[in-house]
Amino acid sequence: MEGGVLLVRPNGSRTAAHIVTESMNRRMMTDRRKTGDVVVLRPSREGSGAARPAAAAVGGSGRTGMADSSRTAAPTTIDLSLSDAEVRPLIIEALNSLSPMLEIINHGCESKCRSLAAAVKKGIRHDDGSIPPQQAHELDNEALAPPLKQCLRGVCLRVLRIVLNDPSLAQSLASQNLDVQGRLCLREYPPAASPDAPPQRLGAHCDSTLMTLLWADGPGLEVLDPIKAADWQPKDILLYGLPTMGAIGDEPAELRDDQWARVELDWSRDPLLLTIGTSWLTNELVSSRAPAKCAVLHRVVLPSGGAKARHSLPFLVDIVEATTAAPSAEAATPVEISDSSSSSPTLPPAFAALAEALPPPVRALLVENAPPSSVPFRALLESLGLEEQYKEHTYSDLRSLRLLRLARGLPAEPPRTHAVSSDVLRRKGALSSFACLALRRLVDDDAKRSVAADSVDGAPDHQVDLSGSGALAELVGAAEASRLWELAAAFRRQCEGIGGGDDADDVEEPSELFVRRYTPESRPWIPFHCDRARCTVNVSLGDDAAHVGGRLLALVDGAATEILRSEGEATVHSSRLCHAVSRMREGTRHSLIAFFA
Repeated sequence: MEGGVLLVRPNGSRTAAHIVTESMNRRMMTDRRKTGDVVVLRPSREGSGAARPAAAAVGGSGRTGMADSSRTAAPTTIDLSLSDAEVRPLIIEALNSLSPMLEIINHGCESKCRSLAAAVKKGIRHDDGSIPPQQAHELDNEALAPPLKQCLRGVCLRVLRIVLNDPSLAQSLASQNLDVQGRLCLREYPPAASPDAPPQRLGAHCDSTLMTLLWADGPGLEVLDPIKAADWQPKDILLYGLPTMGAIGDEPAELRDDQWARVELDWSRDPLLLTIGTSWLTNELVSSRAPAKCAVLHRVVLPSGGAKARHSLPFLVDIVEATTAAPSAEAATPVEISDSSSSSPTLPPAFAALAEALPPPVRALLVENAPPSSVPFRALLESLGLEEQYKEHTYSDLRSLRLLRLARGLPAEPPRTHAVSSDVLRRKGALSSFACLALRRLVDDDAKRSVAADSVDGAPDHQVDLSGSGALAELVGAAEASRLWELAAAFRRQCEGIGGGDDADDVEEPSELFVRRYTPESRPWIPFHCDRARCTVNVSLGDDAAHVGGRLLALVDGAATEILRSEGEATVHSSRLCHAVSRMREGTRHSLIAFFA
């Protein structure tokens, strides 16, 4: 071990002095991290009794993992061949990190993981020749799946028994009608179509379950770099990728690519990686006795230029009522949601996983197309983590708006003349039918449409970028483009309740502009989010009655609202508006989005 002495018993187990030495090593590493020499020192063995140095030096020799960085992060290693007393201090210490995770060795599931993965990989076929960013394959019909799930469940029970210091944990759970259950699938990340193609990835997220056990046949998982992302706080991590109701300037910070570090493990030895999910932080049984600092924010990025696919077996675990089914989680398989009113094609793999990960109130609105009035608004806010933020936004925003109006010599309350909310401006006929047709044809062209990872959910975006001077005007004419730019200025005047005519000084061109296409088979929906732009102009390029599903949803005036639009109609809103697009069932939906910085 780098920086210390590792004491090993003849049979390979560690002495109490070993644990003390590891603790000393970690304290020594605190100072070394300041120099940037090492990201993490791992207290680790490989099961044979030999010490393994942490392969985490910055600027490593020849490793390929992240597209722009060779930084790595190594989890704490726990050996399940040791006693509970020897392992528990290591787990407790790991829970206090910003990315609490454990490498588990000698867990007893090694051969089962290899056998199941090999069996499923043999049956994988890509009939259409496409190379999606990732695919999830269900294991319900695999004979090898139940034994592996049972083995992985045993590992989870052992870890919980250790960390909760409860030798009779299984009996304790049973007495409360609780059980430990998990969902298992195989994920495939095909290699890039060409050496110049962007790395295939699964977007950044925290698992919504208690914890995840992950087996993989190669690198690709990334977590926050403990040095370059050291300023990130748990509250920022838990809100990352979720909507925010804060004022302009209070939006969550963006993560740069160099703030990620590849998880460094010898995957060929079949370790299990345990990562903490958000339910650990809220489950009273666990959090009161073994609190974790944060859930693990992670993503998947394949090694640059790699020609080999990556396969993983995520087992997402929760403590549930003994009579319930296995929990939903990010690693879900393609699902079909019944709907008597319309057909329900199988979801694309990327969205099947996202659907299962959604909390029930959000899933009802987005995936099941439930009427907004059927979902309690408070439950929706709680599931999005927005209850307190929504209150703070409402009170502070009203106060600031009243002060602004009084300073201008206007009544404290602006007149409510708009159709939806003070947060939204609607304008029919913002674009002509001719302009809408031209933009629909543009994004319907497969050769021009991007399928890059979207910034909201990491799934393919299916859009055409029109950012840049004059791009829209060339397509639809300068007059059509100018009308859209004027809408942003009109919205600002509406919010301030100033009224009056157009002011040329208020008009500006957007900082970002794109056309997006939704279909049931490609991009069925967009989850709840807030735009980072100061102002957004969103134009429907078709009539909402022409397709089934695909409704614009917004949280306005204390309720979730469905906004139906006609062809060419624009909605304009600020960055504080939390909104989404519900699942497409039939047809094609097109929209033009303009962000004003």
